[in-house]
Amino acid sequence: RITVKKFSFTNFSESSILFSMPIRDLSEAAIKLNVHGGHLFLNLYLTNKTLVLDLNTLEFNTLTNHFLPPEAEFSHNGPYKLPIRPVWRTNALIENMIFQLRNVSDSKSELYRSDWNGTIDALFTFNHYTTNFFAVEDEIWMFSPDSLYKYPKSRFLR
Repeated sequence: RITVKKFSFTNFSESSILFSMPIRDLSEAAIKLNVHGGHLFLNLYLTNKTLVLDLNTLEFNTLTNHFLPPEAEFSHNGPYKLPIRPVWRTNALIENMIFQLRNVSDSKSELYRSDWNGTIDALFTFNHYTTNFFAVEDEIWMFSPDSLYKYPKSRFLR
């Protein structure tokens, strides 16, 4: 159950990351919260779903990415369950389109573009692991653990 009070988010700017927790075990609450364009995105790392809260109306919408597995597959590594296929995700709202990141491996990332109904109309593939991404003026900045990649925003909006 998630309870959100509108006034809690009035001091955050666009694209502020409010909370992020690393995935170490299935029992941990693996979510990341982002604010974009008056919406709060709750990225459920271990599923193929994202909850979107409109901060003006306080209504939720659930986006489901049908190209991703509904739940992560895990293997045991000592006391922890670790994903077999990385499923860490983050979202960004760019030009009123939603972009969802998936890391396929340590050398491949995918970025899905969808509308507000969750209908995916484009897939972009990158030959690097991506930890986060966001728009900076006319560029999309993508971060890997050791590099910064910059791409023209127009590439993602066609």
